[in-house]
Formats: sequence, C-alpha cells, structure tokens
Amino acid sequence: MSLKKKDFKLIFELDSDAAQPYSRLGKKIKMSSQLVSHKVSQFIKKKIIKNFYAVIDYSRLGYNSFTVFFNIHYHNRESFEKIIRQIQEHENVLNIKECDGKYDLVVEFAAKNPSSFNKKLKQLTFDISELKEKTILTNIVTHGYLKNYLSPNLQVADFIVGGDREEILLDSLDLKLLLKLSSGKKSIVEISKNLDVSPKTALSRKRELEKKKVIKGYRAQINYASLGLFANMVMIKYNDHAFELDQKFTYFCKCNPNIVELTKTFGEWDILLLIETKSLQEFRKLFLEIRETFDSIIAEIDSVGIYDVPERKYLPKSALSSV
Repeated sequence: MSLKKKDFKLIFELDSDAAQPYSRLGKKIKMSSQLVSHKVSQFIKKKIIKNFYAVIDYSRLGYNSFTVFFNIHYHNRESFEKIIRQIQEHENVLNIKECDGKYDLVVEFAAKNPSSFNKKLKQLTFDISELKEKTILTNIVTHGYLKNYLSPNLQVADFIVGGDREEILLDSLDLKLLLKLSSGKKSIVEISKNLDVSPKTALSRKRELEKKKVIKGYRAQINYASLGLFANMVMIKYNDHAFELDQKFTYFCKCNPNIVELTKTFGEWDILLLIETKSLQEFRKLFLEIRETFDSIIAEIDSVGIYDVPERKYLPKSALSSV
C-alpha cells in the first residue's frame, strides 16, 4: 500500500485521538468520511495499524509499573515467538518491545506493589527457563507525546500515566468497561451489548472515567516495519547535578517531534525515551544532540533498537480478578 502525505496525516490523527468520528477526521484532512473509513480498514488489513487502545492511568486503579530488560536463550525464530506469546498471556504484562542489540525484550508489567511484582516475575522466569532478566526498573511516571514527525504541524500534548495519584475506587461495571476499551476499537453499542447494559449507561460511564482522568485518551498502535520507520529506546543515567535541568530536559523531549515517550524510572537508569524516526541517520543525529545538549547532567547514555511491539496496553489482565 503506497502511502501519501494525507495518509500519514490520517495516521497521525488516529494516534492523537482514535475515538474522534470519521466526519471530524475527514474535515481535518479534507477527505470524505467514507474515504476515511475505507483507508482505516485498509490500514488495519495491511497491518499498518496493529491495534487501537485507550490510555488508562493504571495508577488510579492502585497499580505500579515496572520495566524489565530480558535476554532469551532460544534456538530459532519459532521458539522465540513462542516465548513472546507466553509472556503476552501473563496477567501482569502491559507491553512488550522486541529489541535488536544487547537485549531481546523490554517488558512492562503492572502490579499492586513491588512484593507482588517480584513474586510474579520470579514465577514467570521459573516457568520460562529461557528467560533471563538483566535489568529491573521501577517506573515513576510516563509521558506519552504525539507523533509529530508524521505531521508537518507541531502539536504539543502530554498523556501522563503513573506518578503520585490518588486511587479511585471503581465498581465492576467500570472495570469491565475499561477492560473492553484497553485494546481494540469498539463502538459504545458493541460494548454495551457485551456488558448487558444500555448504550446510554455505557457512554455515561465512559465519559465519567474520562472526566476523572482514568482514561487519558485513545491512540493507535502503528507497525514500524510497514511504514519504513525506525524505533529506538534510549536509556539515560543522570549525574548528581541533574535536578537543575530536569524540567528543561523534559520540555525538550515534549517539543521534539521524534520523541514519542518519556518514562522516569528508579534503578539502573533514570530515563527511558522511545524515539521514532524515518531513518537511522535521523536517530543518530538526535541521539548526539541529546548527549551534547545535556552533557552536564548525563552520566551515562545507551540505546537499543526496537524491532516490533507485540503487545501494547495500559491495563493488565489481572484487573479481571477485581471484577
């Protein structure tokens, strides 16, 4: 599927707000709603868009998140993919990134507390003997930014998840609704039938969760390979003087069109950046710019290539146990 400028603009808009109606999308990019619908169907069919998901602030449900860098001892691609599928089935997994370089996988987990996470991780590595954890980080807060490199008009937005948030008590209907929205593009009518409630009730509950900032937005998971894009994770360790320039660094990341995610962590690394570019040269240029511009606060910096993202969501399957 040969993509034009408007196609990339449409993908950008879908990732910015996947819930907006096709009529509004059409007006923004000067397409009919019928053509928008057709193109979205083609994006999904051609696996240009892998999935849609709601950005859910799991901290409002009492969850903490953790990032683990894994190496895997595997014999061939088939055995590697089998291990990935096993990890996808784990009740605490949020997202999986398949890497090139010194790590094979970077996996994000959500758990109610560090003790619970530790037990789950130990059980996972026991069940999958080929899985060896190398680095474990506690995530403090994640900032998700728009993919402005896909669109010529720079727009600043920040999907903030995690941090010091007060837990909100939700009933079973709210939790079931969140689980339905956590992965896949579903209409309110479809969700209401599945939950055995009226569309009016489902819509009202959804809007209330948005108002409470439990749901932060709706985004699209794109396929890097199908778009000829390159994704890299940059890991940064601050030195003792970082506090002075931390806000400046965060603002730099928020305004850069190629930095699409920033996670502040506790452990071996202080910052994880997800960077998407149209070429490896473009990534290299940005990597050097970060290193040179913030040399005074960076003690160590490294990167790994992201080959694929087999799993991407903001609510773990373990939330089912609360329903």
